[in-house]
Amino acid sequence: MLNAKNMKRESKVYSYKEQQEELALRRELEEKRRREGKGKEPELTPKQKEALRMQLDKEAAIRDSLTALYEEVSKTVSLVRAASHTPSLLPHFNSLLPCVLKGLQSPLSAPSLATLYLSLRLAALPTGPPLPPPSA
Repeated sequence: MLNAKNMKRESKVYSYKEQQEELALRRELEEKRRREGKGKEPELTPKQKEALRMQLDKEAAIRDSLTALYEEVSKTVSLVRAASHTPSLLPHFNSLLPCVLKGLQSPLSAPSLATLYLSLRLAALPTGPPLPPPSA
């Protein structure tokens, strides 16, 4: 990387201003090559490679845990939706609705819980207007 701070005045023939202009031109050409894909990517040091690997491992662990959580929410929503067609769920609405409403705040579970909430309305109020079909 070209650095103006550590620039040594190579020759008295060139002024400091000319050296700065040449440095800016080199940076511009390097950036142009990089955009065109001709420039080589800078090599990472072993320490940077280790930090990158650790970050990727951390992100993979988060993705795995979110996937497991999403699958758990989907299974639970399916069970409750299946049970919502029976009158045996009505006595449990007092404990079920706060959990559903709280889960609607989560971006992960909100789509599934929103359709569940609408289907629970049919179980609680069967004489209400018809709902639009659930989107996949």
